[in-house]
Amino acid sequence: MENPRQTLENLVNVRYPIYAKADITVLSRDVDKGIRVKEVLAAIAEGRV
Repeated sequence: MENPRQTLENLVNVRYPIYAKADITVLSRDVDKGIRVKEVLAAIAEGRV
């Protein structure tokens, strides 16, 4: 049987080093995807990359 906690830990260990290389990060939260798109576009336009 798969251990959900171990699965999550494995994913974090693999993914976080890749995420750390991102020029832009987007906060994951319960908002409409259109809002997130606007935030990313604003970050690019403001040179926060």
